[in-house]
Amino acid sequence: MRLFSNEHVFPRPWSTITAASWCKYPNKEWAPHITHVDYLSRDLVDGQLVTERILTYQQSIPPTLLRLVGLQEAPSTLVYERSVVDAANEDMRLDTCNLTFGNLMVIEETCRYQPDPADRNTTLFTQTCRIKSFHGWSWLTRYIEDFCVGRFEANAQRGKRALEEAVEALEKAWEVVCEGKRGA
Repeated sequence: MRLFSNEHVFPRPWSTITAASWCKYPNKEWAPHITHVDYLSRDLVDGQLVTERILTYQQSIPPTLLRLVGLQEAPSTLVYERSVVDAANEDMRLDTCNLTFGNLMVIEETCRYQPDPADRNTTLFTQTCRIKSFHGWSWLTRYIEDFCVGRFEANAQRGKRALEEAVEALEKAWEVVCEGKRGA
């Protein structure tokens, strides 16, 4: 089993970052691997917004790895995401797990957005991921797990930039709305 963790402080308040997170995907420039997002449900449960989504990924996978698992080309992969937004406590948690390749590996990820204790005008993002391959050959298990960790590292950087871009777009839209109200 391999673990991946990442932490970042966004220089914006929690409310801005969590609002922008809903606009993060799809993003062809910074997150082209996420091609589609389907909402399964969105409910208020005990004052918390609980959302379930399916994200469709298209990852490039090394041809050698594809052949080893019996594939000719990389298929679209599906990931289940459940998010809980607790606005009263300023906490947003996202839990994801892979639906595709479940017979080869389990990838479980948790992301959290909370006000940074050092500066409540900024948002602390934490990400942890557990990757476990079930392949019988130890060298292939290590290869698959290492490949996935490498992808998480690369995608974490692109995901951070996609979120920053979503924040910028929201701020520009808000400026337009505010200017329109002043001119009316």
